[in-house]
Amino acid sequence: MRLIQKPLEGEYPPYAMMYIKLLPDDGKVLQHMHDNFIAIKKLIYSLPEEKLYFRYAEGKWSIKEVLVHIVDDERIFAYRLCALPVANNKI
Repeated sequence: MRLIQKPLEGEYPPYAMMYIKLLPDDGKVLQHMHDNFIAIKKLIYSLPEEKLYFRYAEGKWSIKEVLVHIVDDERIFAYRLCALPVANNKI
C-alpha cells in the first residue's frame, strides 16, 4: 500500500488538529482508514437493527444518524487525502 505521511501543521484547519494527533506517524494513513472501516463495520453488523434507531434522549441523534455523519466525514477526509498529492504535484 502506498505511504502517505500525515499533513504538517498549517496544511489543515486548526479544528482538525485533535484528529491529526490521533494518527500514527508511520505513513500508513490509507491502511489506518481501511482498518478503522473494518472495525466499525464489524461493530455495527453485530448490533440488532432496532439498536441503530436508539436515541438516548429526545431530539438526540440515533446511532444510525451518527453513522451517516461519520460516513459523510470519511468521504470528505478521503477526498482530501487523495487531493493532497495532486495539489503538491506528487503524482
